Amino acid sequence: MLRELSVNVCLGLNTIFEKVLGKSFGLQSSDQKEAINECYRAGLRVLNTFSGALDLNDKIVLDGGCGGGVLSMSYADNGCAEVWGIDIVKKNVDFAVEYSQSKGMKNVKFVHASLTEIPADDNYFDIVIMSDVFEHLDRSIISDVFSECYRVLKPGGKLFIEFPPWEGAFAGHVMGLIRVPWSHLLYSASTIKKILYKIDDSGRLAEDCWQQYESLNRITAKQFREIMEQIDFCVYAHKEKAIRDINLLKKLPFIGKYMISRVEVVFSKGDK
Repeated sequence: MLRELSVNVCLGLNTIFEKVLGKSFGLQSSDQKEAINECYRAGLRVLNTFSGALDLNDKIVLDGGCGGGVLSMSYADNGCAEVWGIDIVKKNVDFAVEYSQSKGMKNVKFVHASLTEIPADDNYFDIVIMSDVFEHLDRSIISDVFSECYRVLKPGGKLFIEFPPWEGAFAGHVMGLIRVPWSHLLYSASTIKKILYKIDDSGRLAEDCWQQYESLNRITAKQFREIMEQIDFCVYAHKEKAIRDINLLKKLPFIGKYMISRVEVVFSKGDK
């Protein structure tokens, strides 16, 4: 009975937040064309995150955890000599190959592989990018992923990671349907699942959101700072972005950590 009450309260709040934030949410839009377009735009935003740090001109770039490959293609369109996209999910790679071929792209290729076993020679890439991937890495393989990225990067090469830390407002990856901020912290996993399928009668988007939610490692901004101290990379640049870039929010007593919406870091193999 209590869970039903929680579900109904969330559904009521969701109606309110849908009016404020809108129903569609970019990468989790039910419209595939809009999702692809938003993914491409997200790739362009990545390139502008740290001015100058991610200059792709004539570079060999690895898009780690490339998904459907649209971000990889946005990088390939911006001066790269060569882009590799790798993903552990075979259907993602198959889609990326087909879509890139339909666009006639020649400087990008996609490989079905794990970030713990990147099929490339030592010192091969100039830049490795992991955008909205780190939060899906199982905690048991994080150290191996950093080591493998270090191996395949050239001396002085850059590793860029951006992700929403677990305490952020929409870090639960269910925002395609549940528009209530911090819902992943307010409700249990079983309640989240029930709400998703209540909202989405077809179950297609609900299943996608649920799979995303289940895969999360729940690493916070503080825990990531601790990880940064344990790896071989040097930190070239580091940001913890507040909601709407209002940095004062991060300084609020007790709740400041919940105001961090994204962690963005550029690591360097070697000196800064």
